Amino acid sequence: MDEPLFDESLCARGGWSEDFMTRPSNPPIYQTTAFDLHGIEQLESVVNGAERGYL
Repeated sequence: MDEPLFDESLCARGGWSEDFMTRPSNPPIYQTTAFDLHGIEQLESVVNGAERGYL
């Protein structure tokens, strides 16, 4: 296909790239966080600074 592309075509296809020939050797890292709080009251205390804790 040697025809020139319109600007609209370039915008629609500009981010396309071929697949890699090799696959990643490790699964992706999913960064997650879990908090162990006794209830919403404790959460409010930590947010307000009345109780020590990390959020």
